[in-house]
Amino acid sequence: MRIRVKNPAANQDFTEYVMGIAEETVRFPGIAQCFGIVGLFGGRMLCVHVSPGTTEEEMDTIFANLNLMGGDNVLDWYIIGPFDEHFAVGSALWRSKKDIKKTFRQHFPKKARFHIMDVTAERSAKVLFEGNMWPIGAIDIRVVRNSFSLAFAYKEGRLSVTTWTPLDLTKFKRL
Repeated sequence: MRIRVKNPAANQDFTEYVMGIAEETVRFPGIAQCFGIVGLFGGRMLCVHVSPGTTEEEMDTIFANLNLMGGDNVLDWYIIGPFDEHFAVGSALWRSKKDIKKTFRQHFPKKARFHIMDVTAERSAKVLFEGNMWPIGAIDIRVVRNSFSLAFAYKEGRLSVTTWTPLDLTKFKRL
């Protein structure tokens, strides 16, 4: 089992198959085909970095752990990632938005709402590097808790890139 739960901390980095609680900031590094999932509850963010290689057993473990962390009390869940890239992986459990919704509905109460943002365009952008235009291989996604709201941003996945670009929250669509 590749799922790893980190101890709660103010600022967290969650790589593939890692989950836990962040109190102030979470970063999902290296998003190429993965999803970052965040739920806000009691001033804390419940987070997981889901890979398209996640097995059914691992997915059940992820959602069981989210519920143990208080996920059954979360009213709004945010799923962010490059949907086209994720859905293109033949072995992915989630091959459509409908699959995502079904999984969330199985594990969380009816009162919970699910919001998705497709960052395929941001992940597919080209950047000038060494005189040529190159596609971004992956992006990092950052989520900052502001009292009881969240702010999302992204940047190119290279360590040398330090500038974060805010994501337009109106791009989140209700699932």
